[in-house]
This record gives sequence, C-alpha cells and structure tokens, in this order.
Amino acid sequence: MRGGDKVIKSKAMILGLVGLMVTGAIFFATNRVYAQDTETHPDIVSAFAQKFGLPKDQVQSFFDEFRSQRKMHIMQNMQARFEDRLSRLVTEGKITSDQKSAILNEINSLKVKHNLDSLNTMSLTDRKKALQSFSLDLKSWAKSQGINVSLLRFGMWHHF
Repeated sequence: MRGGDKVIKSKAMILGLVGLMVTGAIFFATNRVYAQDTETHPDIVSAFAQKFGLPKDQVQSFFDEFRSQRKMHIMQNMQARFEDRLSRLVTEGKITSDQKSAILNEINSLKVKHNLDSLNTMSLTDRKKALQSFSLDLKSWAKSQGINVSLLRFGMWHHF
C-alpha cells in the first residue's frame, strides 16, 4: 500500500469515527432532550457548534429536524404495531373487522379532539391531561361499543 492510500484510508476512518460519534451524541441528546420537554438542550447545541465550527442556528435546526423525523418514525411504528395487534385480535376472534375499523376511526377522531398531534408543544401537565382525557374517552367509547377494554391496553394507549 502506498503512503497516499494510507493517508486517504486514515482520513476516511477518522471521518467515519467522527460521524459515528456525532450520531451517538445526537441520539443521546435527543433522547434526553425529548424527555425534558420541547426545548433542545442549548449546551449540546453550543458544544456541537463550537466543536465543528458551525453556526449555532444551523446545529439547532439539524437537531430539531432530526428529533422531528425520529418522532415521526416512532409514531409510525407504534401505529403499525397497533394495527397489527388489532388484526391479530380479529384473527383470534376477539374483535370483528368492523370493530377494528371502528376502533381506528375512533382513535383518529379522539386524536383530533384532544389535539394529540401537538403533544410536543404542550407543557408536561397539559400533555398528561390530554393523554388522560384521550384514554378515558377511548375507554368509555369502547365500553359503549361492547369492546373489551382490556384488549386495548398496549402501545401509546396503555394509560387506561
């Protein structure tokens, strides 16, 4: 191997390690930040901006976009798991396909009613109230439809 090839491989390895470090730090930061409410931790943003010589607002924007995409991915996965669970309940004969459709429609209606798409902009207290109201309404609706409420205790809606 020639000297130039070693330098290129060395630089590539360093860039790869920096990328891995940045990804890990962002993952850690967004998990920690998400639990703290809606603000990205300013110390992390400042540290990244300073370390990599980037404008702070650009780093903040990156963190916000990353967190938003991550949240959307998590919500999509939760929705898919929820629908899979309902499909299994239909297959097992515990609910009908009409009940499955009704449950999904009611959940979508209640999400709008309780403004669940805006949870990340709510205070912790308001978020808790919205989720509790959502859960109580879903539980009440399920009972009125003759659906065993215990079958709905999973995923995002386990707060009954």
